[in-house]
Amino acid sequence: MKLVSTFSVIFMLLALNSLECVQARNGKGGKGVQYSYSYEFPTSLPSSEPSSIPSPAPPAPYCPPSELDGQTFYAPALGHCFKMTPFNGGRVSINVGDAKCKESFEGRVIGVYNRRSGNKFFYDKKGIGGNGVLSFKEDPTVSAATIEVIKFNFSNKNYEFEVTVPSCEGGKRDCLRRDVVGQTFIGSVGKNCLEVELFTGGKLNVDLGDDTCDDQKFTLEASTFDYIRKNVATFTGGLYSGTVTVVENGVPGTEFVMDLNKQAKTFDLEIRLRTCDEP
Repeated sequence: MKLVSTFSVIFMLLALNSLECVQARNGKGGKGVQYSYSYEFPTSLPSSEPSSIPSPAPPAPYCPPSELDGQTFYAPALGHCFKMTPFNGGRVSINVGDAKCKESFEGRVIGVYNRRSGNKFFYDKKGIGGNGVLSFKEDPTVSAATIEVIKFNFSNKNYEFEVTVPSCEGGKRDCLRRDVVGQTFIGSVGKNCLEVELFTGGKLNVDLGDDTCDDQKFTLEASTFDYIRKNVATFTGGLYSGTVTVVENGVPGTEFVMDLNKQAKTFDLEIRLRTCDEP
């Protein structure tokens, strides 16, 4: 029995697939008792590589409509710049040929806000535009709004865009009146440099052709400061009338974003500061 057991152990260790040892013992009554041992060896060595491809990152979440209310987004696509406002009274406009959204926005409306269903915003013609659908996603890894074009037909203004933004809340906050009143801000819009004076008697002056604001020879007086409420200053008189809104976005430097209507002689200028108290 000891010899059999020893050989059984040896055979069990050397077997490649399985080993069965059978031992029978007979006693009175002629009945036998059978013992069986088996061992299964692995059919292959463990893999040194992962057994499956890592799961892709989860998709960016859609923005809650409540966080988008009142916001305006600019993003380039198809060689043009699009301005999008996802709320009641909002519009989708296109600035043709402004491939990097760097020019003064003089775009035309291609859709007026109609309704929302789930995470999609629908825009219709209303005599001036086309049929469009927008959805908004948040991705903190992007530095500015981007557009994924699902479809776009320029002739009939039929389009669907998925817009990815750094923050659903826009990453901006309004500056306080005390932070901006009495200040002078200088920045470029398109090919021109603007000087904005937010105080009584202040002006909105323009240096034509100075897109880097290196010269700052403001020879054109475009408008005159009227009053300021909270962070919105109103300019009247001169060549144009309009508003200047000052916000904080945490991005180094000062950025000017202007919506200009040459026919109506009006403008809306947003001045974006790194911080409200450090213009």
